[in-house]
Amino acid sequence: MSSNKITIKTGEVAELRWAVIEDAHDIAVMELESAKYENREEPIVISEEDFTRYWQWRLHSNECPTVVVRGEKMLMGFLSFEKNIKDGFIMALYINPVYMRMGVGTILVGTAENLVRSQHGKGLYVDVEIRNLNGLSFYKKLGFVEDGMASYHLIKMYKEVNDA
Repeated sequence: MSSNKITIKTGEVAELRWAVIEDAHDIAVMELESAKYENREEPIVISEEDFTRYWQWRLHSNECPTVVVRGEKMLMGFLSFEKNIKDGFIMALYINPVYMRMGVGTILVGTAENLVRSQHGKGLYVDVEIRNLNGLSFYKKLGFVEDGMASYHLIKMYKEVNDA
């Protein structure tokens, strides 16, 4: 995937691209700040500094291929796969609260779908907090269906990805 210019619902132009190590701090801060919107059963308990280092490792090791939407002034959102893109497991999807409901999440999930399809994967998978009603609604709107429980507080969701 090369860098692409996109326009979100506000009319702002942003860049859709692979994350680089320099994005690690912004990604860590966004995940820490946005986690409160998930109604997590198990909160994230880590310092910003340590989480930034963890994200630097994730991006450097390519353990979590990550796509970002970055505006002129800030990170708008990101989506990370768990290891192999072909497997289609979305490990993280976070949107800056300023840009929620502006199409950033839809763009990121659509990009993920295209990436999985290009690797001849079968679908997208994501675990969503059971109390994250906005997240559950978002994924259902995009065609995901509930597929059981990953644990007592995580609902497994799945969307089939057909070859083009």
